[in-house]
Amino acid sequence: MSDLIIVDITENERNTIDGASIQKDISGSGKIAVKNPSQTSRLWNITCDVKENVNTTLESRELNIGILDPSQEYVKEYEIHNLKEPSLKVVEVFDTEVSISGTINTAFLYKSDNICMLKITLSNPLDTPISSIKLVREIPTFFQDIDIKNPNIGTAGITENEGLKSFNWDIITLEGKQTANLEVACTVNVQDNELKELGNLNVSYIINNYKLSLVNPEIRGLTDSMSGIDRDEGSRPGIWDCNVEFINESDFQVRLEDVKVTHKIPTGIETVVSQAPNRLLNPDQSWEFEFQIESKDVPELNSSIEFTPLYVVITRVLGEISKQSTVYPVLSANIEKTINPPEVDAYANTDMSIENLVMNNGSSNIDVLNIVDEIPQDFIPPSFDQIKITLGKIDISSRQEYTRKLTIEPADQNPDVAHRLVIELINLSQHLIPDSKLVFSYPLLARNPRPPTESLYKTPVKIEVNSPVEGNLFTKMPDEEHES
Repeated sequence: MSDLIIVDITENERNTIDGASIQKDISGSGKIAVKNPSQTSRLWNITCDVKENVNTTLESRELNIGILDPSQEYVKEYEIHNLKEPSLKVVEVFDTEVSISGTINTAFLYKSDNICMLKITLSNPLDTPISSIKLVREIPTFFQDIDIKNPNIGTAGITENEGLKSFNWDIITLEGKQTANLEVACTVNVQDNELKELGNLNVSYIINNYKLSLVNPEIRGLTDSMSGIDRDEGSRPGIWDCNVEFINESDFQVRLEDVKVTHKIPTGIETVVSQAPNRLLNPDQSWEFEFQIESKDVPELNSSIEFTPLYVVITRVLGEISKQSTVYPVLSANIEKTINPPEVDAYANTDMSIENLVMNNGSSNIDVLNIVDEIPQDFIPPSFDQIKITLGKIDISSRQEYTRKLTIEPADQNPDVAHRLVIELINLSQHLIPDSKLVFSYPLLARNPRPPTESLYKTPVKIEVNSPVEGNLFTKMPDEEHES
């Protein structure tokens, strides 16, 4: 069996994407290894023309390799420039509340069962298959009731090493233009308000018969061979029967490209043979060509033979994608209600003031805030111009861009019926940040309250908050010591 010079091109791409699956960094490198696989035949005058080196750090197109003894190899490394995106596309989406459709919820609700869904998509944008895909993703300790759905391609499971769990997804081959999907359901019930790391992700893969650079190597050189010219007197005087022969004595398959034979004559040199055989010769195979020369003496002949050992180019790309952990905040709020004075005399008109203090005690900004404050009978509700809502130095109650709804239900001041103050605030995310406070206050008139009457402390005030990404909903009643 004949050998071929092996040109092994291995290129690497390393890509880092952030928690939002947006590319952060990509780099590439490569290595050309020219190998002599023969155990006995030597190679010399070896050159490698890479053809295109424009997107690499290769200084020139031609690599002068020189001599390769049996089993020896030559290695040249380089960097690759101008990579735009990885050969495999990875997208990860984590929804903290799958029951709210139409949006991706990106905050956990404090001390609530968050029914979550992790979706990972691997897409092959190439026409070439991607093989040996191995995905490993960390599992945070707060993931509970984990349920891995069967992926449409490959196999997935959970492994544990030294107490740390991870998702593992293996795909033998992802065909060109094909997409693989994996879904993992879990429950999260966070017991603190700190930011939550969702875990890093790493993907490795191989793309055979593919490269990132434009290098397209061509190998030329010499190896063991023999050539010669035979001269015999012909059947006619002055005519010589000649033969030029080339023998491949190496272990390599060679290509015989050009054969020329020249004859020295009194007036100079004449070409008597000019052949372009373009013949592939295996080890120990030969090529010969017969011709005649007219000369009264033994002809002085010289041959010039061009040949080169043949080669095979093997290419592959080894890829690695590292996705940084997504960080999700925790959505939490609390409300405190202050009533002044805390008690009034029966059958006495008394002016009172109510102050509701809404505190963002989570790690997520709050964008939407809904407040419902119930006022029992025997109390006259405030008028609209008496309701004041402040967030820091901002008077929310006077700004339409923050107030979607502000109503008193029913819209009268009849103390014989109960009332509700309904407030819907929007566009707060730049202001209602963690540890900030919103104050909702108004005056109230106790109109001849009769004993026993329903206390203000027995009527609820309720808040609902949304994170900046609509969908996360948190409902909070005042703590018992602040019930209203």
